[in-house]
Amino acid sequence: MEETASTGDAPEIEPLPFANSVDFNPLPREEEATPESSDEIFADLGRQLRARREMLSLTLEEIERHTRVRVAYLTALEQGAVEELPSPVQTRGILANYAAFIDLDVDAMLLRFADGLQATHREKRPNWPPRTRSPMTVHSDLPPLRAFIASDLLFGGGAAIMLLLFAIWGINRVMAVRASTPDRTTAPSIPDVLAGAQLPTVESQVTLIPAHDTPLALPTQVTIEAPPPSPVDPSITVQVKITATERTYMRVSVDDQEAFEGRTEPGKDYYYQAARQIEVLVGNAAALTVTHNGRVLGRMGNYGEVIDQFYTARGIFTPTATLPPTRTPTVTPSQTPPPTPTLATYTPTPRER
Repeated sequence: MEETASTGDAPEIEPLPFANSVDFNPLPREEEATPESSDEIFADLGRQLRARREMLSLTLEEIERHTRVRVAYLTALEQGAVEELPSPVQTRGILANYAAFIDLDVDAMLLRFADGLQATHREKRPNWPPRTRSPMTVHSDLPPLRAFIASDLLFGGGAAIMLLLFAIWGINRVMAVRASTPDRTTAPSIPDVLAGAQLPTVESQVTLIPAHDTPLALPTQVTIEAPPPSPVDPSITVQVKITATERTYMRVSVDDQEAFEGRTEPGKDYYYQAARQIEVLVGNAAALTVTHNGRVLGRMGNYGEVIDQFYTARGIFTPTATLPPTRTPTVTPSQTPPPTPTLATYTPTPRER
């Protein structure tokens, strides 16, 4: 018992080292993601442009007529063929005009195009050496006066001297202007007036005009005639007012005749009247506010939503897509050769005598 009491300290237990403590890593190492190639980025840009154009039911010829960009360049953009396009600066402008016309995010498309250019530059120069800066050399043998008078000190001292000279010139200028100003005549003070100082008097002549009795004119009643109401065409049954809050593509057909096609101007109102119906196709429904037959309907839809609606006297209708009829193949009859002529043989018969 005495021996255990004397040795009451617990024995130290040495920690067991890991068998592979150098390579131990409790967190899995993430694999480096391979960057996208330039062809994949440009092809993705083309797919976005083509999908948006097909959603708006537009052709390349219609886009060329409004954006003044040739169909060959538009096709190359949708196919991702950058080698068929002009310089990167001109291609950037063409992409911006195309994306703005079909209501896409222009900044996002241009950033995506810049990523493609960087990928192209990286693919052309895969092993380009990193730029290193030359080490700065410090000369320890400079004299103490030259080390103290630095360029920053010279610049600061010169600026302080210029400010001091400008302040002195301003003070002298103000003093000279005050000295050259003449003293203005002041009005007599109140003590002088009370002491009996004579103030200058102004003589005024008053001419009296005899009054004549003039009859009072009674006010005459003025009648304002309202303008006659403008004649209303009884055949007009649909009236639509469209107010544009943003720039977007819009096509309006009045009684199956195209009345407007192009991009709207923010803050402008468009009025249309029809006898049967008015069709409105818009690329960004949140950019237009519609008033149908004097009733305010609000915005046509959500941001970026493509809507095609018909406005009639009975209400508003949305057309449903109809599938075109399938063509049935027609069987053409085969040509049969004409019959070949056969030679008839004539056999004489004896006559009876």
